Amino acid sequence: RRRHTRYGTVTGVQTCALPISLKVLDAGKTPEADREMRQRFMLEAAACARLNHPNTVRIFDYGKTWDDVLYISMEYIHGRTLHHVIRQEAPLPLQRLLNISRQICGSLREAHLALCPNCGGRMELRCVVQGRATRKVLEGLERSRGPP
Repeated sequence: RRRHTRYGTVTGVQTCALPISLKVLDAGKTPEADREMRQRFMLEAAACARLNHPNTVRIFDYGKTWDDVLYISMEYIHGRTLHHVIRQEAPLPLQRLLNISRQICGSLREAHLALCPNCGGRMELRCVVQGRATRKVLEGLERSRGPP
């Protein structure tokens, strides 16, 4: 399964040990855009690799290949996105909404405290629901350059 994100393409991959998601940076349209995208991509990888909340996707490795392709290897999360759950099951019971919200807030709290203690931060949040558990992926994590 392939999904396109703001910076690259995410593909599910089966390794010898476990399934992973491999995010590969798509090249920018101009050298300046490409340079900025590459920098943001690596900052995102380094920042997310420091997180370890149970509801945050784990980063296994990141870097660049011998031919200069940037990648992030991360935990593969199987499930439906929160967007799809809401569209298919709305209205959700209050207890389920509270459970999902608690998990998201816990993960975001860790990210904020670890990565943005003295600044605003912009994050793109994707949530995946696995039964009663919610997993999330932070993308585009960066220091804010002013109001969003």
